[in-house]
Amino acid sequence: MAPASNKKIVFLGGGSTQFAPLLIADFIKTKDLYGSTIVLVDVNEEKLKLVHSLGQRLIEHCDAELKLEYSTDCTEALPGADFVIISVEVNRFPLWKLDQSIPK
Repeated sequence: MAPASNKKIVFLGGGSTQFAPLLIADFIKTKDLYGSTIVLVDVNEEKLKLVHSLGQRLIEHCDAELKLEYSTDCTEALPGADFVIISVEVNRFPLWKLDQSIPK
């Protein structure tokens, strides 16, 4: 199958071991994105490398035509981006409690 897309997708918060692998799996299932480059960006380089390694293994295992990169510098990753996904959390659990209690 020939790549259908040459998009650059930057994922800020890409070191998330909870959200990033699921998002990468969704990209793998979306063949319209094949040919695209996904750039994971996070300030936590250790987690970023872990997610990148896992994502790369998923892409290779599924024979998906996606390129996966990573960076700790968003000013390096953002230029030329077609799409930017932001999944950054600070103070996750106290804010989730607010999300649940305010609607009540």
